[in-house]
Amino acid sequence: MYNAASDPILTKAMIEEYTSLYIHDSPIFAANPIALMNGAFPPTIILVGSDEILLDDSRAVYDKIFARQPQTKLSQYEKHDHVWMLVDINSAGAQNGIEEIRKFIEK
Repeated sequence: MYNAASDPILTKAMIEEYTSLYIHDSPIFAANPIALMNGAFPPTIILVGSDEILLDDSRAVYDKIFARQPQTKLSQYEKHDHVWMLVDINSAGAQNGIEEIRKFIEK
């Protein structure tokens, strides 16, 4: 897991624990949402922090959706970790992300 050691919000252990609650004794791939993504997608925007544990997953989700929906955008925010917008909604990064979402929706 990329950034597993640096993300202060979401840890590999937390992901494994939440996954086990969902799949019980099933193999781990049974909980992989990327493998289950089929069909059409609406226009989609994905905002991800460069320091968060879900960076590689966000890239994979983007690739999967973009193959079916060209109106898909992935924005990586440098030096931000998981849920940075919720940590400080007034930060420059959060405000930039909100503005980017607004522009995407209005497009």
